[in-house]
Amino acid sequence: MISINWRLVFTLSLFGLAMAVGTVSAIPSNVEPVIWLTIFVICAFVIARNRSSRHFLHGLLLGLLNSVWVTSAHIIFFSTYIHRHLRKPQ
Repeated sequence: MISINWRLVFTLSLFGLAMAVGTVSAIPSNVEPVIWLTIFVICAFVIARNRSSRHFLHGLLLGLLNSVWVTSAHIIFFSTYIHRHLRKPQ
């Protein structure tokens, strides 16, 4: 039987929820990749410290859950998101 620590995955996915809300309202597109990289490194470290095996599976499930958070926030708050992330012609 595959042992997955769902509590760990859900808890770490709250970073994704925070980013989902943040990208809609406050975080500009040019800063977003740096914040995501920081979040990924922190989550990888926490998974490695708290799990003795199945690191990849936990990271994969975390990434999927994060994508659900971000996609849902961007759909729910589409008008706000698109207004703040319009690219102006040069």
